[in-house]
Amino acid sequence: MTQEQFNDIKDKLRVCREERGLNKEDQKRNFRVDYTKELAKFFEAERDNNQYEMIKTLCNMVIVCVNAGMDFCKDRLRLKRNAHSWGVKLNLTRPIVWSPFEENIVAIESMGYDPYKCLLETIKELNTRTGSWNEEEGKWVEDLGAYTIEEALEKAKKIYRDKDEKVYDIIKEETDNIFSIQCEVDEGYYEEVIFNIWYKADYSKCQSNLQ
Repeated sequence: MTQEQFNDIKDKLRVCREERGLNKEDQKRNFRVDYTKELAKFFEAERDNNQYEMIKTLCNMVIVCVNAGMDFCKDRLRLKRNAHSWGVKLNLTRPIVWSPFEENIVAIESMGYDPYKCLLETIKELNTRTGSWNEEEGKWVEDLGAYTIEEALEKAKKIYRDKDEKVYDIIKEETDNIFSIQCEVDEGYYEEVIFNIWYKADYSKCQSNLQ
């Protein structure tokens, strides 16, 4: 990843934070919690040999790092990458501490993917997951959304199960931007639940050999 590419990623994430009413101070305070959650997801994906989820969680960890204010160091990243490819341990008089940001960039590269392209895909997906700031809860709350109409259908059913309401019939419809799930909760009476269509990051086109 070049400095220019990193600056582009950083700027796109700044826009995301501003749209969600988030700030770096909050991101720094929550860094360990947010990063640990993504790390746990990575280990689960690694256990299941799920390469897609491994790339996704590595990208999410990079985003957590950038949002918390971690910066890009090209020289340290190059040294780390070389040490990794040579299969040797660095033995310097003055120890170098690698940031999680650099570790994850190298991990993405070692899996044969372009980190910059992967991050662009992740941010593209992130931008489809819209929401708004909730003053009562004091946090940004995501709108209802789903990747597929089948997922939207299951989420709609769960909403009514949680309310202990019976659904007698369901009409589902997909448009360019939304999934519409109409649930018959009384004879002839339908309630509509709207789900935004989420974009799913496509990492298959981010492989390094496709550059």
